[in-house]
Amino acid sequence: MNQNQVLRFPLVLVLIAGGHWTYEKNPLGLWLQQVFQTERNHYDRFGHFMQGFVPAILFREVYARCSCVHGQTWLNYFAFISCLAFTAVFELIEWLATTIAGAQGDSPIGEPTSASGWAI
Repeated sequence: MNQNQVLRFPLVLVLIAGGHWTYEKNPLGLWLQQVFQTERNHYDRFGHFMQGFVPAILFREVYARCSCVHGQTWLNYFAFISCLAFTAVFELIEWLATTIAGAQGDSPIGEPTSASGWAI
C-alpha cells in the first residue's frame, strides 16, 4: 500500500460517516464529547481538517510526479492553491444544493458555522 491509499481510506470513511450522520450528529463525535466533557462535538473540525490535509498531500504528489512544477516552494504553493480551489468548488456545490432545497436549506448543516456559533 502506498501513501495515497493510506491517506484516502480514512478520508473516505470520514466523509461517508459525515454524510450519513452529518458531522454535528456523528456518534463518534458525540461519544468523544461525553468522554472529554466538551460543550461541542468536534468531529466536524476533524472532518474539515481531513478534507484539507489529504487533498493537499495528494495534489503535491501529483505535481511532483508529473514534473510540471519545479522547486519545493512552487510545489507547495500549487498544492496549497489547488486545495483552496478544490474546497471552494465543494462549498459552491454545497451552497447550490441548499439553495435548490429551498426552505430545507435553512438548516445549520449547510452553513459555515455550527449551531453554537463557532466557526468550523
